[in-house]
Amino acid sequence: MEDSKKAERRYNITITLLIFALIVMIVVLIHYKLTKTDASGTPTAKQPSSETNPAPPASTTTAPTPTAPVKPVSPSARTAPPTIDYYNVKLPTLVKPSVLIEKSKLRLTVFDGNGKIVKRYRAAVGANSSDKVREGDKRTPEGSFYVCVKNPNSKYVLSLGLSYPDISDAERGYRDGLISKSQYDKIVYAIRKGRQPPWNTPLGGEIMIHGKRNGGRNTEGCIALQDNSIRELYPKIPIGTKVVIKP
Repeated sequence: MEDSKKAERRYNITITLLIFALIVMIVVLIHYKLTKTDASGTPTAKQPSSETNPAPPASTTTAPTPTAPVKPVSPSARTAPPTIDYYNVKLPTLVKPSVLIEKSKLRLTVFDGNGKIVKRYRAAVGANSSDKVREGDKRTPEGSFYVCVKNPNSKYVLSLGLSYPDISDAERGYRDGLISKSQYDKIVYAIRKGRQPPWNTPLGGEIMIHGKRNGGRNTEGCIALQDNSIRELYPKIPIGTKVVIKP
């Protein structure tokens, strides 16, 4: 009987110790969980190790500063030559001159070489605007001519005589009965030789580039320049220089 009581006591003590040990383990577990919880009650995430997952190095490249786009310049704008006022430049020494007269623009243009403009003059032309037909019609002829005579003693300061009438004028005049066969032949012969054609036929003649314009717009058929203009032009234009007259 005594032995059974002792055994029961030992059993109770053992159970009590087990219960105590279990309580201690529960308390330790609760304490461990509390220490892993942040102040807001959210569990703290495990931070990656800097040794196993090193942070990428900071970039040393500086981001480019945005700039305003540059407007492209067209090739024509870069290479466009300056505008030249050919009315107010000095006539240079000419190597291979030619002349263009534009009746509607009252303008005489001097070229040198292969179509290079070197000078312009304001001019007066025949009072009637169409192409010349006959003597006394107050028209300036149109077409391609050449300087066939130079007169330093002109009553119009200085003058450059043009090769009107030319072969096409002679053909028209002979066809229309204005000139005879003999007159036609003389005009054709003179033009083919580069000489002065007859100026005393019904087709008219003696068409000159001369001075005494004096600000006017109309002539009897010649091309008139200001006196200082013909003085500049006259010595630079040799006999044989091509002269084109356009409407």
